[in-house]
Amino acid sequence: MGYGGIGYISDATWKLTPTGLIQNTPRIAVTPTQPKQPEAGFQSTPAPVTSETPEQTIAACYESLKTQPNSPETYKTLGNALQAQGKSKEAIRAYIKAIEIDPNFAEAHANLGNMAYLQGQLDEAMTCYQKALQLNPKLAGVYANMSRVLQQQGRSYEAEFYQGKALELSSNSG
Repeated sequence: MGYGGIGYISDATWKLTPTGLIQNTPRIAVTPTQPKQPEAGFQSTPAPVTSETPEQTIAACYESLKTQPNSPETYKTLGNALQAQGKSKEAIRAYIKAIEIDPNFAEAHANLGNMAYLQGQLDEAMTCYQKALQLNPKLAGVYANMSRVLQQQGRSYEAEFYQGKALELSSNSG
């Protein structure tokens, strides 16, 4: 299953090393520039799950993967920490690994979409967001992110629908 310029989920063997590199890397396109920061209102799904520094979180993830190498949640958390450090390429790989382990992990699809968005790959971001919502239609932040992408694509009418859905879900959840 491919994500356009982002990468391919199931056509590679993955192995994380203590240095954060992945061997047997599939085809993956990553913009070699500094990652841009999310704009105001951009919803990261979900926020990092710990209050530790990214370095501590990364170390804890690698330690956890020694005993639980097939934990999609750990790979997602690793991706979040790597993203916080500006390591886009490694974060993408961690999210792809999470999806490879659990193709129905909506939050990993959403986070992969966030990475595509931050690199200006709007079509790939939409593909990831659509998959995330197909798996879990209650992710308000993903609707908000889709609205932002559609707005940037000049599709204001559609953007309004998704923004409304995000607001509806947000008000129902809290």
